[in-house]
Amino acid sequence: MRSRSDQEIKDLFHDLKALMFWEHDSRFDGALRPFALRKNDLVAEYRDMPQEVLCQKANAIQDFTNDFPLSVYIETTNTCNLRCVMCPHAGLSRPSQIMSDGLFRKIIDEIADVQPSITVSPFYFGEPLTDSGIFDRIKYCKKKGLSFLKMSTNGSLLNVKDNYCRLVDSGLDHLIISFDGITANTYEAIRCGSKFDSFVKGVQQLVDYKRRTGSPIRLVGQMILMGDNSGERESFSRFISEMGLTPYFASFQYWGAPVPAVGAALAHRYACNNPLYSAVILANGDLVACCMDYAGKAVFGNLGEAALAEIWRGKHRELRQAQLDGDYNAFDVCRRCSDWVSFGFNQYSRLIQQVKKG
Repeated sequence: MRSRSDQEIKDLFHDLKALMFWEHDSRFDGALRPFALRKNDLVAEYRDMPQEVLCQKANAIQDFTNDFPLSVYIETTNTCNLRCVMCPHAGLSRPSQIMSDGLFRKIIDEIADVQPSITVSPFYFGEPLTDSGIFDRIKYCKKKGLSFLKMSTNGSLLNVKDNYCRLVDSGLDHLIISFDGITANTYEAIRCGSKFDSFVKGVQQLVDYKRRTGSPIRLVGQMILMGDNSGERESFSRFISEMGLTPYFASFQYWGAPVPAVGAALAHRYACNNPLYSAVILANGDLVACCMDYAGKAVFGNLGEAALAEIWRGKHRELRQAQLDGDYNAFDVCRRCSDWVSFGFNQYSRLIQQVKKG
């Protein structure tokens, strides 16, 4: 087999990464078609390559110093109505804030002009349904031609003021609903402040309304894997599917905290995918390192003062390049973080599994 150029290999890996990145999106079938045409070429050439070598090669040939992010999280609000056991929101030092309509529209206008096909998530470190303007924000995104809007909610407010109807009618493409338990005891012990029966009722109303209207919105029921819900993992998929949602298991995150066991578990650290792909914008307009930087400790610019592309191509590029160069101490927010294990190694493992399957 002839040797491929770096550009050809880069293109092949881009297809794999795109498939992995959009794995749970409603556009999955569309992403699969171009990938399927090239997958066999990549598999034939790299099937027997050691995993670590393949990972390193993927890092070396991918140009993650791209001019615009593939995904943008916009924190429309950082307020939350729950106190979930795995979330550090209770210790958030930033003041409660709702992003101004002017700033939100400025960001959306730029995305619409530069790259309207990327994933835009109008939420981050807060419950988006506590923002009364969230439905109009989603509609504005669609009016501007953004093709894929993705949001995550704790679901406790779905049946308040017909929020479930307004979400479906807004044009949102993809909604993740956090379950984390399928019995009242487990759910309420994790999602502190929410009642299981009311939560399930709201979710069912959402599903029923989607069916009645024929909406294409994709609904996902998520369980974050942790010891508190280990006894319900096997029955979770069946429970969620029977409700009419797509089940999904998410990795537990340490929110940037150092975990000694992580360093001992792997001999080699890989670049973290998270800051390479995604831009995270806080409610005050600050663009931070990644979605683990909920405290806003590493600020690279403010969207009220500069364009997203300008910040992404400027100071934030230095962070991405440091990851690719293996300089994980260049930024303190990365040096002490343990979540690269799930955003880096585990994601690459899934990529390799796709390759190995042939």
